[in-house]
Amino acid sequence: MLSSLKIQQIRVYANAFNLLTFTGVKDYDPEGNSTSGQFYPQQRIINLGVNVKF
Repeated sequence: MLSSLKIQQIRVYANAFNLLTFTGVKDYDPEGNSTSGQFYPQQRIINLGVNVKF
């Protein structure tokens, strides 16, 4: 099927960071402190991608 589309290679990838944070506190980042200025929860980051080589 790939040769009929003249595709030599396909790479599909996924990467995720900070998917789960277990804490009873919802108002600030549990890893931060008062001097760091990190008072908001860390963001969940998900990267998805496809590399196609013709």
